[in-house]
Amino acid sequence: QGVDGIIIEPNDMAAFTPIAQQIKAAGIPLIVFCQEFEEQYQDLRICYVGCKDYDCGVFAGQEAIRCLGEEGGNVVIVNGMIGSTPQVQRGKGFRDALVGHDNIVILEEQCSPWDRAKAVEIMEDFITRYGEDIDLVYAMDDNLAIGAVEALRSAGLSGKIPVIGYNGMSDAFDL
Repeated sequence: QGVDGIIIEPNDMAAFTPIAQQIKAAGIPLIVFCQEFEEQYQDLRICYVGCKDYDCGVFAGQEAIRCLGEEGGNVVIVNGMIGSTPQVQRGKGFRDALVGHDNIVILEEQCSPWDRAKAVEIMEDFITRYGEDIDLVYAMDDNLAIGAVEALRSAGLSGKIPVIGYNGMSDAFDL
């Protein structure tokens, strides 16, 4: 259509890769936002705009260690969209930060497509399964964290279980 460039945040990088190859072949500059190609395909884009999701996951893991202290505890994880760069990298960073902290156990994790309502459902399921055995929730973004907090409030557990979110949404700060 004669565009001068494309800026996009694909949901599924593997599915988008063949399209990006066509974009490159057409000579159209491509900027990718928040999702990153696997290393061998990074030449398909001229620029990546986003954060270092792995480092963010490490930071969240370090915060979990700080929150849980010497005793450690049980963690549930509300993931983002399965296979997305943030979900994969934030999860890997989080787990890597916990290496050597055998007193911190990940009870379960479930994926949400970055959807608050789905995060509420996931957290309700965690509460049903584990109840007060949950010592900390790691939600891979603030939208999911807000959903987790909503479920904790409904179950009368608000303020009893720390929730780690990510992104800096004003709604999350208000919590």
